Amino acid sequence: MQREKRKLLDILPEVKSALANTVKGWDGILTGAKNKLKKDLDKGKRFPLGVETIDISKIWIDYSVQRDIKHKHVAKIIERFDPRICMPAAGVKLLGSEEEDRIYVYDGQHRLMTCAILGINEIQVCVIETSEKTFPAYAFEVCNDSG
Repeated sequence: MQREKRKLLDILPEVKSALANTVKGWDGILTGAKNKLKKDLDKGKRFPLGVETIDISKIWIDYSVQRDIKHKHVAKIIERFDPRICMPAAGVKLLGSEEEDRIYVYDGQHRLMTCAILGINEIQVCVIETSEKTFPAYAFEVCNDSG
């Protein structure tokens, strides 16, 4: 049976209804999230501007934030590597620090290690610039706990 293709905005009412009917306290959760988003935007927190091509020598992995690299996971990615589906990694540039030339990865370390092993010297990273030193740990936690 082939599944249908549907426009995101056509599915939106169904998802909203399902959340309201299945998640306890959904109205409060949604209101809180919308209020937080407004405050964050008012403080100047924005979505990343886009993807940058970064020299792989500028990529750093902070093991106080990241998990260890799983070698078998890298091997599996290498076996099936296809550049068309190698999504950009996500990283943080800490502004106003002596480490400003570094990009600390919080998502995509296995893909980036795969690229390095395959000899790819310039990689795609969605870079967030911030002066918040704890942001890489926060971003990793949010990305890996809630997707």
